Amino acid sequence: AFRLLRRLADDLGLPDCSMGMSGDFEVAVEEGATIVRIGSRLFGPRG
Repeated sequence: AFRLLRRLADDLGLPDCSMGMSGDFEVAVEEGATIVRIGSRLFGPRG
């Protein structure tokens, strides 16, 4: 899924590709994410 999103972002000429969160950010970065959400990695789970 990340590879497809990166390809779509490139095809559309988008400067950034936001994908991935704390649980899968490594894969998202490997596939070209320029923005990832890692809040729970930094601050722990909500609640």
